[in-house]
Order: sequence, then C-alpha cells, then structure tokens
Amino acid sequence: MKDELITVIVPVYKVEKYLDRCVQSIVDQTYTNLEIILVDDGSPDNCPKMCDEWAKKDKRIKVIHKQNGGLSDARNAGLEKAKGKYVGFVDSDDYISPIMYEKLYKCIIDNQADMAMCGFSTVDEKGKVTYINELNLPNCNCNNIAKFYVNTGYVKKEDVSETDNIMGSVWRCLYKWEIVKEHRFEFGMFCEDILFNLPLVANKVKIATITENLYFYFQREGSIIHTYNDEKIEKELVFIKRFIQLISPLIDEETLGAYKFFTYNKVLNEYIQFREKGCLERFKQDDFLQSLNNKFNYKSRQKKTKRVLKKFANWLTYKKMFWIYGVFYKLYVKIKKR
Repeated sequence: MKDELITVIVPVYKVEKYLDRCVQSIVDQTYTNLEIILVDDGSPDNCPKMCDEWAKKDKRIKVIHKQNGGLSDARNAGLEKAKGKYVGFVDSDDYISPIMYEKLYKCIIDNQADMAMCGFSTVDEKGKVTYINELNLPNCNCNNIAKFYVNTGYVKKEDVSETDNIMGSVWRCLYKWEIVKEHRFEFGMFCEDILFNLPLVANKVKIATITENLYFYFQREGSIIHTYNDEKIEKELVFIKRFIQLISPLIDEETLGAYKFFTYNKVLNEYIQFREKGCLERFKQDDFLQSLNNKFNYKSRQKKTKRVLKKFANWLTYKKMFWIYGVFYKLYVKIKKR
C-alpha cells in the first residue's frame, strides 16, 4: 500500500532556542511522505528567518507568515493549507521520536481507525525526561476516553509518573483528514486541544492507541502552563464552562459530579495561591463556581478520593471554611515541597 501524505502543522512563536530541534525531529522521520507546515504566528524574534531557512533546506517544508493570533489561529491557518490525507500537530518547543508518524500511520491502517494516539514523556529545561505512564491508554476508545479525560489520579516517581488520566492534547495524535476537514480550533480558548478532540469523541470516531512514548513534551518554567495570573484564571473559567458543556453528554452523572467538585477545589487553590487580597470574596460571588459545590458533587468526589487528608480538604471546601482551608492548603504545599 502506498504511504499517503501526512501534513504536520507546527505553530511557531518565540521559540528560536528550540525550533531547530523540533523541525529536525520532524525532518528525520522514518515516514518520509510529509508536508511540513511551519506557521510563523508573527514571532518577533529570529523564528521567521529560521522557518524560511528550513524551507530552503527541505522541499517538504512550507512556511506561512501571519499576524499574531495565538495558538488556535496558527493551527487553523495550517489546516486551511493542508493537503495531506492525514494531519498531525507538533508544538515548536517539543520534539518527536523518529518513528512517531510511521507508528501512528501503521496503527490507523492496521486498526482501520479514524485517528491514532501515542504515549508521551515530559522534558524539563535541564534535559531530564520523565516517562508518563497513562494507565488507561491501552484500553482507550471513543466510548470511554471522555471519562479518562476527567480522571485526576497522579503518582509522581523519580523518572516515571503514573496517571489514570488521558491528556487530550492534539500533538500526540494523527487524524484522518476526513474527520477534521470541517473542524477547527476554538479561538482564544484555554486548553484548546481537548475542545478540539471532544466533538470527535462525541461523533464516535474510531480511536487506536500506541503505548510507546513517542512525543517529548517540553516544559518551560516561564510557559503558560506554569504561569498563573488573573487573565489565565479567567480564561480557565471560560474553558471549564465550555468543557462541562461538551463532556456532560459523554460521561455518567456521578463522574461528572466528581469532576465538577474537583474543578471547584482546583480553582479555589489557584485563587488562594496566586491572587491578591480579596480574591476569596470574588470567588464566593461567582455564581458558576458556587453552582459546582453541592451535596451530590461533593459526595461523588469523596467516593473517588482515597487519601484521608484530601477527604478532609474536600470537606472544608464543601463547608466553605475558606480561611481554614487556605491555611491547610498552604501548609500542605510546604510539606509537599520538602
């Protein structure tokens, strides 16, 4: 069977330190029938020139220069120009195994699937690789993946982190063009990846998985995932509302309730840790957040919580003992860092 064209879309913005590593890992793929689209999202550094230099080196590389519009807008610009029968995404500070697209393509063909998903590892700024063992990945399909998206169990060890969650990122996936040709990323949205995938899950696309960790997710201290401020938390609330809207028809009521209470607790932690004085008043006045804290959601969360300290924290949250919870939370964070 002839290898079909795969389009790989790479949004590029302020990553001149990491861009060559990323593009080289795509160019070096054992699956060679690639269209590589580098989308310069108005990057103010040397990235636009670097993208053009790569296009001169490899005829498979195309460059789009555009005004800055954010990650979703850059990916959408790539989708508009894509010519492949399959499409994948790589973030420009990450890199991939040389066999990733060969394995994902074969996985789709062998399983007659609509999309394939592989495992991933994280890489820090010192080059340390942590293997992420997603316990549910081998049995993941369109009937259960939504439930795995809202799981929260996570155990971190020295070089391996085990989790029963499935990260909904698009960068570890390969999609048939047919299922995404009319599909786009939501503009200006926090966690846009999972919002891209959820409608596909709702449409019952066939998902195949590879447990090998073939994607290397680079985590920078200054990246948005490690930075908290008022704007980020407000965007997070918009995402949570949209996520709950999309996930509700796909999971059972108790699992949804547990997730809602977990979310309420998570945002409370962020308000306590990162916002200024008066933040709890704003938290208590948010009608949407307060709607997540009810008896059913609390009890659903407690059923899924194993550790006694976390059960106690849930109880403080449910009773809205915010001052006591704040002291308890900050003490817990200090102990955890030791």
